[in-house]
Amino acid sequence: LKNENDPKSEFVGETAAFLLEEKAICAAVNLCFKHQSTTLAAEIISHSAAEMLDLGQWATLASWIEHLEPEASDAWPILAYVNGKILTASGHMDHARKAFARSSQLYARAHDPDGECRSLQAESILAAWHGETTFSRERALSAYALAQRSRLNWHEIWASWHLGAMAFARQDYIEALERFKSAANLAKSSGYQSVWAMIEQAAVSLQRQYELEHELFSHRQ
Repeated sequence: LKNENDPKSEFVGETAAFLLEEKAICAAVNLCFKHQSTTLAAEIISHSAAEMLDLGQWATLASWIEHLEPEASDAWPILAYVNGKILTASGHMDHARKAFARSSQLYARAHDPDGECRSLQAESILAAWHGETTFSRERALSAYALAQRSRLNWHEIWASWHLGAMAFARQDYIEALERFKSAANLAKSSGYQSVWAMIEQAAVSLQRQYELEHELFSHRQ
């Protein structure tokens, strides 16, 4: 654990480390807040955030993150990302979008393409929910390009699928097919067999729909 090389900070760091060894995360974080060691608190929270989300401890996480100053929390982009997920689940969409936009920036600054892709995808989804299709597509394209450059296959599959779904929604069946087939091929080659099967089925269904509509259009001419 980090400390600032002064007696108080050293005491808080050692005590917090002991509490963490005893799995007393809440006690460790509360100790840090009590002694205004928010930098250390942010570090502890960042390492515990994913597990606490899985355990449904959202209210506690949200309260902790709210009490962190930006200079402490910005060093840990996952805090902005987790806050975005909590705000989304709570229905506070405008605040959630700001949190995900912030996490995208912080992950980019930290040269963490995995986190940046996740944040861009979250931004894209929320924009789509709000009917902002242009911005949603721009964020998805950014995630797709970043995933390709960084060879993050899972993120590339997701972004390609999402771009295909958006193309389908605007009835651009040719792009939708290309995106779905690209996602399916990558999923298969990457070993995501269940994902490949799902996307492949969607691509086949879309292909049939496109061919049917093309045939009907031809008959009307």
